[in-house]
Amino acid sequence: MAGSRVSEAQTRGSHHCMDKTTMNLPRKFFFIILTVLALVICAWIGFEWWTFLKTPLVANNGSPVSFVFAQGTSVKKAAYSLKQQNLLKRPLFFVLFVRLSGVEYTLKAGEYVIEPGATAYKLIQKMAKGDSLRHAFTLVEGWNFSQVIAALNDNKYIKHTVQKLSTTEIMEKIGHSGEMPEGRFAPDTYLFSGEITDVDILLNAYSLMQKRLQAAWDTRAKNIPYH
Repeated sequence: MAGSRVSEAQTRGSHHCMDKTTMNLPRKFFFIILTVLALVICAWIGFEWWTFLKTPLVANNGSPVSFVFAQGTSVKKAAYSLKQQNLLKRPLFFVLFVRLSGVEYTLKAGEYVIEPGATAYKLIQKMAKGDSLRHAFTLVEGWNFSQVIAALNDNKYIKHTVQKLSTTEIMEKIGHSGEMPEGRFAPDTYLFSGEITDVDILLNAYSLMQKRLQAAWDTRAKNIPYH
């Protein structure tokens, strides 16, 4: 009798242990699946990251491509602009790389040439250094104001804002209302990158002429003998 009870107790204990083991199997299996899935995801992200770093934005046998990073444009917007130009596959990786590099707030606006074989890293380096494409506008000595405006209008790299304005309105727009324009703008070659307006060029030329006139006046004043 006693032996029978012991046997029954052992049997129940054995069944209880088997039940616990059976219950734990799904948990272990689920944990293994999660672990494998996590490893696969990490491997995929690692591969995509490596591909992002190594893949050129422009193929080695391609042609140079121009990319404009306008003043005030966010890194995210720039990344998606690159994607729209079919230069970048993973824009979020571009944003992440810029932020990890610590150059997010030092990127310079401008027009950048992406050479064949250049990677996203190379472009980010260029943008951080401000190594952008430069354009030029030459204001020729002897030009009258109408010729200056005509040359500005003919320059495709300059944003035109004064095309339909009169001479008086243009002088008002640059903050010198009532002044005659002739002789107010310094002949020179003005280099610029990125977006620039005709008003910006006129202001630079006006400011340069004022500096030259002041320098000439200062030199003359020094040469005047005192009695």
